[in-house]
Amino acid sequence: MSSGSMLLRFHDGEERCDLLAAGKDGAVIAARDVRLQEAAAKLRGRHVVVLLPASDVLLTRCSVPTSNRRQVLAAMPFALEDKLSGDVSELGVQAGTRHDDGSHAAAVVARARLRATCERLKSAGVSARAMVSEVLAVPWQVGTYSVLVRESMAVVRRGPDNGFGCDLANLEDLLRLAIKQAGGSRPATIHFYCGRSGEVRLAGQCAHRLGVPGVEHASATGDVLAWMRGPDLGVGGMNLLPLVTSEEAGALWSWRPIRLTVALVMIWLGLLVGESWLERNTLADERQRLSAEIESAYRTTFPDARNVVNPRAQMQAQLERLRSAADSHGDFIGLLDQIAPALTARGGTVVEALDFNDSVMELAVTTADMHSLESLSADIALGGRMRVDIQSASVNGEQVRGRLRVARTP
Repeated sequence: MSSGSMLLRFHDGEERCDLLAAGKDGAVIAARDVRLQEAAAKLRGRHVVVLLPASDVLLTRCSVPTSNRRQVLAAMPFALEDKLSGDVSELGVQAGTRHDDGSHAAAVVARARLRATCERLKSAGVSARAMVSEVLAVPWQVGTYSVLVRESMAVVRRGPDNGFGCDLANLEDLLRLAIKQAGGSRPATIHFYCGRSGEVRLAGQCAHRLGVPGVEHASATGDVLAWMRGPDLGVGGMNLLPLVTSEEAGALWSWRPIRLTVALVMIWLGLLVGESWLERNTLADERQRLSAEIESAYRTTFPDARNVVNPRAQMQAQLERLRSAADSHGDFIGLLDQIAPALTARGGTVVEALDFNDSVMELAVTTADMHSLESLSADIALGGRMRVDIQSASVNGEQVRGRLRVARTP
């Protein structure tokens, strides 16, 4: 980032914000806990990078069988559809770096959230250069985890493009779960970035209980935000701003009104250079006609389809889903029968929702505490030779709400 860049960090709800001057070794606090209108004067003529709260942006990964960035952006919402709740069309998805295993990093955010932020910036006269999750502004080193501790919240960065935000009360449990799921990629060290000495002591105790060496960093100014760095905004930086500014979409769609004109010019050139060029254009028209017929057949077969990007591939995927669903009807009863003892044996466990698809069952449950949720996961796995993944966990009053993904082991 440029030395003249400013980090504008919104609080939850966007009523208040912090203003940080980005530097290589940390940030200088320019304004703390102020209204956006008060900070606007300091932002004039500066490169502004907006940091969205970690709780508003999901950082994840998905596999897309292409390295072409435009195709990745088009296919990624469909690849993530089964992992997300709600209508995919209401979510914005930005692609990040492609990793060695072929998966792509992805940032997911509600489009309504982005629009509201942009409207608030516009009303205050602030022009943003980029908009990213605050997770990407936390300092991080390869092979480690980084935890930024501020008041009752924590921001965890597990990699160059992965992390999450959580309540401080749930930090230890979620870190333990993340380390368990990392397997052989568990961190060698956890760096805790704190503002006050009391937070440093809590961080050290947390690292000791997790069994991972911890390194505690206390801010010389007493303000934890001084540890933040300017995020990488290069290719793969997961800048969310293009999802709402529509410059990229406008560049793509601006060609549609002149497609016919371009086609006529190409035909004219084909007549000049001879029969071979004319045949090439004829083949292109035939291919376009066949593509239109394939799309028409897809929409006729699946009338509920809304977004058609690659009709051939989408039709194959739909047929596979129908075939899998037909094969798995009988498997539902057997799977439910195997996990039922674990669900009924533990008092205080309530199943709020159940979903079954492609031989995988997803359960939304409420338990007394985090330990009960982990124990329930272990009981199901041991009782039925199942693979159980805890997809999410959150505190709801005096209880914990979790989402389990259950599948038979191969």
